[in-house]
This record gives sequence, C-alpha cells and structure tokens, in this order.
Amino acid sequence: MEAEAAEETVMAQVFDAKLEREISRGRGRLVKVTKNLGGWTAMTSESQLQYAQYAEAVTTLPTSHPAYRGLMEDMFRSLKK
Repeated sequence: MEAEAAEETVMAQVFDAKLEREISRGRGRLVKVTKNLGGWTAMTSESQLQYAQYAEAVTTLPTSHPAYRGLMEDMFRSLKK
C-alpha cells in the first residue's frame, strides 16, 4: 500500500511539473498575442488619425483642386460599395 501511495505521489509531482511548464508556455503566448494586438490597434488608430487630418486639410482646398476631387470620388466610391 505504501509503495502504491509513493508511486502516485511521484506521478502527481511529475504531472504538476508538466502542468506548470504548459501554463507558463501558455502565458508567454498570451503575452505575445496581446502585444501584437496592441501594436495593430495603435497602427490602425494612427492611420485613421492621419487620414482624418489629410481629409480635413484637403477639404479646405477649392473644389476645383484635383486633390479635393480625388478625395470626394474616393468617399463616394466607398459609400456605393
């Protein structure tokens, strides 16, 4: 009976060590994914801000200006989709 209990204890300790390694690996992956998503969000927000600033600057141009016309065409083209 004692030998069986000792064997179960060893098996549990081995399992605990494996479980701890897997959890640690999973945390590392979660951190990496979180960092990647954070970077993507920051890049997307920066891109949207840049486009908004560009659009605001272009709308101050005369309506006959090629940049103004191009922006308006792009806006209406995206609305038709």
